[in-house]
Amino acid sequence: MIKSIIDPTNFDIEFRKISRNKRGVARSRIDFENIDVEAKIRLIMFLISKASHLDSVVYKILFWERDEKIEEYLLKNMKGQYTKAKPYKNGARAGVIFYRRKDA
Repeated sequence: MIKSIIDPTNFDIEFRKISRNKRGVARSRIDFENIDVEAKIRLIMFLISKASHLDSVVYKILFWERDEKIEEYLLKNMKGQYTKAKPYKNGARAGVIFYRRKDA
């Protein structure tokens, strides 16, 4: 069996395929409306760090905060690489960052 490599360019397509099988996919939706930005970022990064037993993880993070805050935290505190797919423009549409966790 050949496994597809999921990255920011094919995330939505591949995620849709594997979620049909209900295997190998974890989904979560959390409303952080009343939490300040720093606490939101810390909580998301904590949840990401708890998936340490997995071989490969790509997260699609939707955000409605300034891009710089999230990017600054990722660079400073997390091992891995991120790709900003869509910036947040202070509107109803979310910005999108893909984060690929690197194993230590």
